[in-house]
Amino acid sequence: MLYAAIVIAFALPAARDTQFLGKDPHGPLAQVRAGRLGEPGDDACRTWGTRGQTWLALDALGRVVGEATVTELERYDYTNCDELTLRGKQGAGIFVRGRYTPLRLEAWRPSRTARAALGDLIAKRDAKVRRGRLSNRRKDLPLDARLIVFRTPSGARYAVAGGRALSILRFDGKGWKEEHRELPIADEQSPSVERFMPVAVLDMDGDGSFDVVVHHKENEGEWYGDGTITRSKRGWMTISAGIFGSTA
Repeated sequence: MLYAAIVIAFALPAARDTQFLGKDPHGPLAQVRAGRLGEPGDDACRTWGTRGQTWLALDALGRVVGEATVTELERYDYTNCDELTLRGKQGAGIFVRGRYTPLRLEAWRPSRTARAALGDLIAKRDAKVRRGRLSNRRKDLPLDARLIVFRTPSGARYAVAGGRALSILRFDGKGWKEEHRELPIADEQSPSVERFMPVAVLDMDGDGSFDVVVHHKENEGEWYGDGTITRSKRGWMTISAGIFGSTA
């Protein structure tokens, strides 16, 4: 009950907007300004986060699991961005600062038949995805390692399945309907089997519809970072994060 109270009232005087930090490397993921969800500002990766600053840690269904404090800032020369280290509760690796209310999503376990149908659908999807020379030799991750399955407050049942591609699917009681799919970019030389990894499902702007945070790994993990997929009047769209990392 303690964190339920914090969620409703948590609004620091210095943060007019709601800010979200992405998965490692921790840095600006998205922001809500005047009720609208959008990309962080151009200078966000140099102005968000100071030592001693407190953020709320969120789990894979957007629930608050505790607090974390910024303990280190490391400037990455290539991007000129500060990569943050947070100590405390980690949840799914996503953090929020500002006004935020969870959507009350619930974990859902599909029936054996529905789960098998989902596995078949994703296997067929992955077989059609263009593969690079390196990734063609790597086996796909087990579906459970790249899957978030949940039920919305209205009772709608969804799955977000990542891997070589990403799908947002709804179960209508008889079968799965794919609402959205993302594929590697056309000129990517070696898409990873972990190209799209769903991290969390949450309602960032409080509009009653869920958003999907996705961790991207490009060119066999050489480049990595997060993005947010959100529903708009035109369908699903992607919001780019304000920070990315490299192992090169």
